[in-house]
Amino acid sequence: MKSEGRSPNVYHYSSLLNAYSASGNVKKADALIQDMESEGLVPNKVILTTLLKCMLEELPYCVLMDGLAKARQMHEAKVVFDEMMKKHV
Repeated sequence: MKSEGRSPNVYHYSSLLNAYSASGNVKKADALIQDMESEGLVPNKVILTTLLKCMLEELPYCVLMDGLAKARQMHEAKVVFDEMMKKHV
């Protein structure tokens, strides 16, 4: 759209964010929000809720890996990390 001189609106960003969220692509979802804000658009409740859902999928893994690392169980933390990568979280 941008290459055609058109500016995406909040609804365009929301649709794209839904796709990133459904595929578990947190990095692209976060980059999309940053792009949106750089365009002067303010994320609405739908966008923020979608982003939160996307990030919540990886949160339990992060908490578990942090606890294992603090307990010096690095092998177990790596097993959790590998599982996370297999699931594309």
